[in-house]
Amino acid sequence: MIGKWSECTVSCNGGYQTRTVYCVETSNDTNGIVMENRKVDDQYCWQTHRPATSRRCGRKSCPKWEKDDWTSCSVTCGKGFRTRKVECRQEGERINDYACKSIDRPDDEQPCYTGISCQGHT
Repeated sequence: MIGKWSECTVSCNGGYQTRTVYCVETSNDTNGIVMENRKVDDQYCWQTHRPATSRRCGRKSCPKWEKDDWTSCSVTCGKGFRTRKVECRQEGERINDYACKSIDRPDDEQPCYTGISCQGHT
């Protein structure tokens, strides 16, 4: 007798599922209809292959934030800002940001300073 697979222990980066497998003795009525399946010791099923009780699952890599390089500063003198693209991805494919909700999202904008004074700069 084979049970249903359990939920995967994880949704990504590799987990496992389990199920119950046991040997049964079947009782039939006179018409051949199964009346009862009684669990018996595994030695009574020696003629049949025992199905697996566990298997790997959730093999996809977990979603993660991927970021591009920062752009140049938005100004040529003084203080400005720079940006970069930040996307939630799984195995190289863009997915909904919600999938990365449990991970801190990297900044996509930050201040920058050119080190050049804008005084007398046109």
